[in-house]
Amino acid sequence: MGSENNTSTADLTSTSAAMDSAPKEAKTMGVLEIEVKPDDRTSDEHHVPVKRSWIQRTFGPMIQGSARGFIFSLVASALGTGVLTLPYMLKSSGLVLGLCLISLGATLCWISLAMLAYATFKENETEYFPLVTKVLGKKVAAIFSCLIAFYGIGAAVSFQITIAEFFPEIISDLTGNHYVPTQTQRFLQIMVLALLMFPATLMRNLSGFRCGAIFGVCCILYILFVVIFQTPSYIAENDSLSKIEFFKFDMNFFTSFALAAFSFTCHSNLLPIRSELARPSLRRLDKVVRRAVAIDASLYVTMAICGYLSMADKTPQLIISRPPLSNAGSDWEMALALVAMTCTLIISIITNLAPTRAQILVLLGKPSQVDTKTHFLTTAAVLFSTSLIAFAVPNVIAALGLIGGIACVSASITFPFLIFAKIKEKEIESGESTSSKSLVWIVRFFAVLFSILGMIGAGVSFAQALN
Repeated sequence: MGSENNTSTADLTSTSAAMDSAPKEAKTMGVLEIEVKPDDRTSDEHHVPVKRSWIQRTFGPMIQGSARGFIFSLVASALGTGVLTLPYMLKSSGLVLGLCLISLGATLCWISLAMLAYATFKENETEYFPLVTKVLGKKVAAIFSCLIAFYGIGAAVSFQITIAEFFPEIISDLTGNHYVPTQTQRFLQIMVLALLMFPATLMRNLSGFRCGAIFGVCCILYILFVVIFQTPSYIAENDSLSKIEFFKFDMNFFTSFALAAFSFTCHSNLLPIRSELARPSLRRLDKVVRRAVAIDASLYVTMAICGYLSMADKTPQLIISRPPLSNAGSDWEMALALVAMTCTLIISIITNLAPTRAQILVLLGKPSQVDTKTHFLTTAAVLFSTSLIAFAVPNVIAALGLIGGIACVSASITFPFLIFAKIKEKEIESGESTSSKSLVWIVRFFAVLFSILGMIGAGVSFAQALN
């Protein structure tokens, strides 16, 4: 699709240039003698997009390949368990320092996505493995693919662990009685969920899932509404405003950095979006990136502040698991929120499994687009193996810490920085860019710095989970 659009643009450019260079008399010959009124001109006849108003662009129908659909897709791929840990991040690091870490995560996400978008158009690649291979070499590309696959598998595991934790919470909130499932019941819950998700995970085209992405965003908005609506009552009951801490700098700082990196990671879906986006260009892809990161950051800051202010020093690791108010028999609002979050996590598993499957196939020496049988077996192996791991290792904090500190920081910050630095270095050496070479070393320095912070965060998080 991208090559066809590029060809059409090139044809228009060459035709326009030929017309401008021709004598004025020649422009009145043949079909050019026909007078075309502005009202009669359509975008289909001349391949020129019609200028639409802001209302039409914002509220009009979303066609396949539309930027708005992929904005929601990118937002939905980032939303997940990470957003529920942000109030706990503020408890661990303090209100001000925690918000600074969320802002740092959003900034790094935007910069690294922009770098990756620039690299895809500069190198004219629409898949991760060929891009990294061309820029950084085959050995580094193999490491990169392993990290992407590790992130996808780890995310699927952590999301399924969280969903399994939600089931008893939903029953407890609705009945008012504390419910603890047996190991057999928990195993059946996870496996039935995997069977229900399996048909959707077989989808090859992400654009067909754009409506589901919008639903995921709506689920998060509902959870945010419930948290905001109940915050004044929780503040009054817990007297939490008197217990707020603003700065706490200890080893939890590194864990909070890893959680921030995990919360904003959506890089594995950027290249599929670039290849399916209508009229693909760096400007349109940058617009998708900016708006998706802005939406995520707004949701995260609001959730973190309201969740932390409502519980203060009693903030649980997952804010949606906070105890109900003492004067409430059954917390049906939070039960609905748990159901909504379950739906959002299911959407995140499905949208993240496609690029994970593609990276695994590349590591196995197969193309990302394979025959139906291989596609079916690979999808089943990835999904059901993650379900078994989620049952065997029911510790979501250890999963999030490892994924955030290792895979998310490396795949979403370190590698995009290194790719961008290598491309800029080549441009400077060839005279194509006037940037200083110090820019290359600054970018590489921050790539190493954030990698070290992520590794420390992964180690601290894992040690705390074991203890």
